[in-house]
Amino acid sequence: MLGLVFLQRFFLTGAVSLCTGAAMSLSGTAFAMADASAKVTITSAVNNPVLGTSTLGFNTGYDRVDWSGTLDAVALNPDGTSGMLQWSAGRKLDVMTPGKRIIFTAKFRDDGSFAGGAEFKLSDALDNTAQSLLLTPASVNSRLDTAQARIDWLRGEKESEANGTMRNRRTLLGAIIRSQALYVSYPDSGYRNAWPDQANGKPAP
Repeated sequence: MLGLVFLQRFFLTGAVSLCTGAAMSLSGTAFAMADASAKVTITSAVNNPVLGTSTLGFNTGYDRVDWSGTLDAVALNPDGTSGMLQWSAGRKLDVMTPGKRIIFTAKFRDDGSFAGGAEFKLSDALDNTAQSLLLTPASVNSRLDTAQARIDWLRGEKESEANGTMRNRRTLLGAIIRSQALYVSYPDSGYRNAWPDQANGKPAP
C-alpha cells in the first residue's frame, strides 16, 4: 500500500498569489542569486521512523541554473545514504498532457468579495486582477507573449519555449524552496481501500 507525499510550508491563496508567483517565474527575478551553478537537494522526509529495507527518503530542492525543482523518492541504504531512485515527481509531471492537468484558482469581484473558483486554463475565465498580473512584467511581443501563452506555459506547454518567448525548462516541476516533503502514511488499522456495498444490512450511501 502507498502513502501520500505533500509539500509543506508554501501556500498560494487565490488568483492574486498564483499570478504574482507566475509573473516572478516568467521574469526570472524570483530568486536572483550570485552563484547560479549549483543544484541544491536535501532529504527532507522519510516514510518510516525506523531504517529498514522498505524505507524511502524524499529529496526536495532546485537547480539554480534553470530554476527546475526536485521531488524524488529514493531507497535508503542500511547506512542511511541515498540509494536507487524509486520515482521522480518531475518525470511524472513531464509525461502528463498539459491540457488535461487540473489546476484551479479563486476569482474575486472588484470589491474584493469571493466569486467562486475557476480553472487556471483560459485567461478570460480569470478575474480582472489576475488578468492584469498575468501580464506583469509587461509583454514585449503582443503576438506571442500573451496572457493565454503564459497560462499555457505554466500548465506545461512547450511552444513558447520553442519560439523563444519563454525560458526553457529541464523539467516542468518548478523550484522547491523553503518547503519540505511531508509523508502521510496509509491507514493500517483495518481500514479498507474499497467502500462496502452495505452498512448495517442496508445499501451504503
